[in-house]
Amino acid sequence: MPFKRTGRRFSWIKPPLPTRLTWWWVGLGIEHRLIPRRTPKRNGTVKRSHRTLNKRTLRDRQFEDADDLQPQSDADWSELNAECPSQAKGCHGQPPLVAHPELRRPRRPYQPEGETTLFDLTRVEAYLAQPRWLRLVSQVGQVSLGGYRYGLGVAWAGQTVSIHFEAATRQFVFTQLRPARKRDPRHPQLAPARLAAQGLSLEQLTGLPVALAELPTRQLRLPLLWNLLLHQGRMESRL
Repeated sequence: MPFKRTGRRFSWIKPPLPTRLTWWWVGLGIEHRLIPRRTPKRNGTVKRSHRTLNKRTLRDRQFEDADDLQPQSDADWSELNAECPSQAKGCHGQPPLVAHPELRRPRRPYQPEGETTLFDLTRVEAYLAQPRWLRLVSQVGQVSLGGYRYGLGVAWAGQTVSIHFEAATRQFVFTQLRPARKRDPRHPQLAPARLAAQGLSLEQLTGLPVALAELPTRQLRLPLLWNLLLHQGRMESRL
């Protein structure tokens, strides 16, 4: 529901626009499944995997960059999958690759150079057309959505607007929300505003093809790469 009641007052909810990572996955045909906050058991296998690799690979170690991290990441994954007994269902105490040798044959090899041909922008547009967002227009008539600002004009200042995306025109449609009982003849209902969507090109959503030149030739596990980059960012902020 777009509104929720808190005591005697109603407050409007401000759902965020999905992240660029979600757009990338959607464009590749990958479903991004989310779990409710503070429910790690809903995704226990992945959570436990991240914790184990964080302890084995990152704790008490330092890496210069992704290329320095990659060999250690590969070695730890290989040991966990091929040598260490697993308590996971279906493994029966055996290492995962011993219990399921079919896992050695990837369904689709990782090929960075193929990302541009696999990515379909129409998938992103269809996904974006489903939800609606509520925003409060600033005093100068602007709305922020997905890190971009859209100018509606000073007549919209202070208004709450409902926003949806039209895939056919690649526009965001801004509709004024105003309870009927509070309508003021001096301030008539504003007609919906249509503005071209920003940041929805393939390059803006994914960083391709520029980023392809810097990608590793093998897939680096996202949790490990994120922790490494986060650690480097903290170190740089102290300098």
